[in-house]
Amino acid sequence: MSRYETRAIVNQLAHRTPVKEVVGFSREDALDKFTGFASRNRAVALGVKSLHINLRSALRSLRPLRQCLSLLKNVEDLELRLVGHPPSGWTPLFRALRYTRIKNISTNAPHEALAHFLLEHPDLLHFQILGDCNTAGECPMAESPLPMLSDVVAPTSCIAAVVKGNPVERVSAVEGGQTYTFPQLVKALATTTAVLTTLHLDFDPGEQDILQRLSGATPHLTALKLVEKTDPTNGRGGRLCRPWRAASKWGAELMGFPNLHRFLLRTSVPLINGPDVMERESALIAQWTTVTMHRIYVPHPRLAHITLWHLADSPDGVLQWWERDHEDRRWKLGGRAVPPTWEQFI
Repeated sequence: MSRYETRAIVNQLAHRTPVKEVVGFSREDALDKFTGFASRNRAVALGVKSLHINLRSALRSLRPLRQCLSLLKNVEDLELRLVGHPPSGWTPLFRALRYTRIKNISTNAPHEALAHFLLEHPDLLHFQILGDCNTAGECPMAESPLPMLSDVVAPTSCIAAVVKGNPVERVSAVEGGQTYTFPQLVKALATTTAVLTTLHLDFDPGEQDILQRLSGATPHLTALKLVEKTDPTNGRGGRLCRPWRAASKWGAELMGFPNLHRFLLRTSVPLINGPDVMERESALIAQWTTVTMHRIYVPHPRLAHITLWHLADSPDGVLQWWERDHEDRRWKLGGRAVPPTWEQFI
């Protein structure tokens, strides 16, 4: 078969390729094939609105990826995660990109490379940053104003860079990046120009005043998810006295979030020791959500859903979700998962 005939067949296949709004790739060969079709059929290229590239192995060549990213000009939602890609290789990828419609990005790119992309795309609404910062000083993303940003997932050490001066309403601060103290994080959360309503935080289980400090900076939360760090900074995770074990104090501090509707907690230790676990767990939750004022029991005004994942990261892990009855205000078990998955921890 001649080169001309081969090219003709490829062009025919390209024009038969259906236009899809959502495309995803985990292998380089599939990405390469799609890019070839998209380069020959403009409708295929411009029809893509949601692009998900999550490669399982290191790229052999950067060219197909660069070509794909530049062809799909109408992308609104971009997921880009590469394996074994050197930090220096990310910068040329991002410098060439201009998406006029993009609203969401999820990537494990180094923050220095990502900073330029953010400057060119100030209308982002949501982003998920999974890569490390690798910067000794201030995160490079601090120089990127994002006046439309409302939803952020980023390493704890870089939250300040993306929250300050932006209208962020939902934050997930996860482990990663440089060392960052809890007081620094709390200070950073208070710098959003909007009302912060949702917070997911990886925390050190030895932080005894976590709720009190958070309520001072984020009193309007409606959803709070606390996940114990798997490797606490003090290295004594299994022997620490958890703040939630002081049930009365924990309950009083939860009252500092009067709008809180949903609370989630993940811990590596048992929630309750000894027999009658279910009954005692229910009693513990009741203590968390009720305070005594002038000898009168006062329930939390809004809290109605609690999800607890204990003995996490062990074969005996258990996830249970509790719901408060609207009439008698008692807490009742809504469901149970053994073993749990992260998809159930919502």
